[in-house]
Amino acid sequence: MAYLLAQLVPINSQLHSVYLFGRREIVSTDLEFLRDVTVKKFAHFQNRLNVNFNPSSKLSNKSLFRNLMTALTGDDWKRVRNRVTPAFTTGKMKRLIPTLNDSSRLLCDVVDRYVAEQMDLPLKEVFGRFALDVIARAGFSQDLNTYSDLFDDGGAKKEPNPFIHHVKKIFSSSRNWRVMMFCKTVYSSLIP
Repeated sequence: MAYLLAQLVPINSQLHSVYLFGRREIVSTDLEFLRDVTVKKFAHFQNRLNVNFNPSSKLSNKSLFRNLMTALTGDDWKRVRNRVTPAFTTGKMKRLIPTLNDSSRLLCDVVDRYVAEQMDLPLKEVFGRFALDVIARAGFSQDLNTYSDLFDDGGAKKEPNPFIHHVKKIFSSSRNWRVMMFCKTVYSSLIP
């Protein structure tokens, strides 16, 4: 990130230029300008991230990166945006607030308990569980009780949360496995 910031060339006080993937791009800190580009006039700026994929290549058409909404262009982008937009209406986003508040309240309770017991707060562990809790509640309407096995109450050994156990197992596997899964996801035709 520091390297990227060092490469910024000021155009004016709120616009900068940077080379990204060999292409000159504009970076803005003007919030009104960003709102115009991303919300008010989005139809005119649909090709904001233009990664040059060879359209005749089967590999690039199956690539995860090629099919990300931020990488789509033209009619593909319009089709996907029209399908996704109804899922993010103001009303639907407002309905998520109680769910996010519940997850946040649980996080605050856990942090308060660490403070009360004068224990070091394992940030990665606690906020990883918070992220899983929010995703499970908001996306799947599931209460996974992600903080259930953090504390040892009364000396009784707590059973590890099975969901947390499996997520840790997936993300702590060997690096080769993660690289293989990344390649499989991004370049789906490479790996059988």
